[in-house]
Amino acid sequence: MPREQDRLARAGHVVLHTDYRNHARSDKDPDNDVNLRLGYTEDVIGAALALRNSGRPEIDGDRIGLFGRSMGGGVVYNTLVVAPGLFDAAVAYAPVSARPQENIDHFQRPDGDPLVAEIEEKHGTPDQDPAFWRGVSPLTYADRVSEPLLIQHGTADDTCPLTWSREAAAAFGEAGKDVELRTVPGEGHTFGPRWAAEMDVTEAFFARHLR
Repeated sequence: MPREQDRLARAGHVVLHTDYRNHARSDKDPDNDVNLRLGYTEDVIGAALALRNSGRPEIDGDRIGLFGRSMGGGVVYNTLVVAPGLFDAAVAYAPVSARPQENIDHFQRPDGDPLVAEIEEKHGTPDQDPAFWRGVSPLTYADRVSEPLLIQHGTADDTCPLTWSREAAAAFGEAGKDVELRTVPGEGHTFGPRWAAEMDVTEAFFARHLR
């Protein structure tokens, strides 16, 4: 998300990009993919705790926002239910499904990804072990969320269907949470013509909640 990071930094935010495990020079976790990449949530929590405890004068550890796109949007959902109160506001931008089995069926199974068989051998299918698959969906724990959440999703997104964000927003809303879904007419997965305008919305959202 270099353009988003640059935009937020120019607006005066301190921006930390989290290198998840198995990325860049981060630690290696050979089981991360078969464990549905849930370790990424731990990495984000660790990054937030490092910010809060950094002691650096340019960082206000009491006002931290979380912003993730696509897969990172799914990490946003997970983080909000695993560590409520750690962040002060969150934005999910064109997020993946909040149900891991839907992501597998959409992204991996059609391509014959051999990892699918490994995942199902270890965890079972949703039919074989529905409790496990319910347990790895953040929607199961929607009542835990304490931060305001903004979801932005284009109506022409052919990578992550808009229905996924509609379902997530409905679940958080039904749990009484402060959630807003902005559907952006004609925009695809990464946003184009409306990108700058939607970043205005993102910045305004953070300005309201990170005072």
